[in-house]
Amino acid sequence: MEMERKTERQKEIETKRRGRHEERQRKTEIYRDRTQKDGERYRETDGKKDGEKQNETQRDRRRQEQKEEEDTKRERKTEIYRDRTQKDGERYRETDGEKDREKQNETERQKETETKKERKTRREREKQRFTETEHRKMEKDTEKQMGRKMERNRTKHREIEGDRNKKKRKTRRKTEKNRDLQRQNTERWRKIQRNRWEERWRETERNTER
Repeated sequence: MEMERKTERQKEIETKRRGRHEERQRKTEIYRDRTQKDGERYRETDGKKDGEKQNETQRDRRRQEQKEEEDTKRERKTEIYRDRTQKDGERYRETDGEKDREKQNETERQKETETKKERKTRREREKQRFTETEHRKMEKDTEKQMGRKMERNRTKHREIEGDRNKKKRKTRRKTEKNRDLQRQNTERWRKIQRNRWEERWRETERNTER
C-alpha cells in the first residue's frame, strides 16, 4: 500500500512537472510566433538580455546610418551651393566656415572703427591742449583762475551728489514697486488656495450627503 501511494505521488509530481514544462513551451512558442509575425528576431525568455543588447546595437547602427545620411545630404547641399556660386562668378562660401568669416570681417571693421576713433580723439586732445595753453598764457590773474577752479569743483561735486540721490530715489521706488508686486502675488496665491480648499470641502460635503 505504501509503495502504491509513493508511486501515485511520484506520478502526480511528474504529471505536474510535465504540465509546467508544456505550459512554458507553449508560452515560448506563442512569444516566438508573435515576434516573428512582427518581422523581428524572437528572443527566448532565458536569452532576453542578449536580445536587448542586440536591439541596442541595431539602434546604434541605425543612428549611425542616419547620421551618415544627414552628413551626405549636407555635403551634397554644400556642393550644389558651391557650383551655383561658381557659375555666378562669385567665390563660394562653405556653410560651416561662413560664420567664422563673418566674425573675422566684423572684427576687422571694428578694429578699423576703433583706429579712426583713436585718431580723432588724439587730434581733439592736441587741439584742446593747444587751446588750454593759449588760454593760460592770456590769463594772468591767478586768484581769479583759482576761484574758477574751486567753483568748478563745487559744481562738479553738486552734480555727483545729485546723481547719487537720483539713483537712490530710483532704487527705492523700484524696491517699493517690487515689494507691492510680491504682496499682490502672495494675496492672489492665498486667495486661489482658499478657493481650492473651499471647493474640495464642498465636494466632500456633497459626497457625504450622497
